[in-house]
Amino acid sequence: PLIEQIVKQYPQSIVYPFKLNYETLQYSTNDPILKHNLEIIRQKFDRHTSLVNEFIQALNQLNPQQEYENWCKELYQLLTNDRNTRDINKLKNHLKKFKKIFFFLIF
Repeated sequence: PLIEQIVKQYPQSIVYPFKLNYETLQYSTNDPILKHNLEIIRQKFDRHTSLVNEFIQALNQLNPQQEYENWCKELYQLLTNDRNTRDINKLKNHLKKFKKIFFFLIF
């Protein structure tokens, strides 16, 4: 597909915007094909973009209030799922993300 070609040939053009929006996109859609494509792109980026990940994490620490608000929105989306379909592993991972983001400097 075209997206995969762009990711391979010009990763620098979309890596930062993708990283910033990935989680919102992942939780806001119910389309399995889109989720699958998002995961493929994320995996390809993760192999080649460790410095970008560190940069994004550093930028997020500059505005902890915004990071907290984003985290709360994601948590709300996870908790508003039907109780029977709620993914406990996603909730656990979300809590780990909270600890990683907000207690990064303490540990």
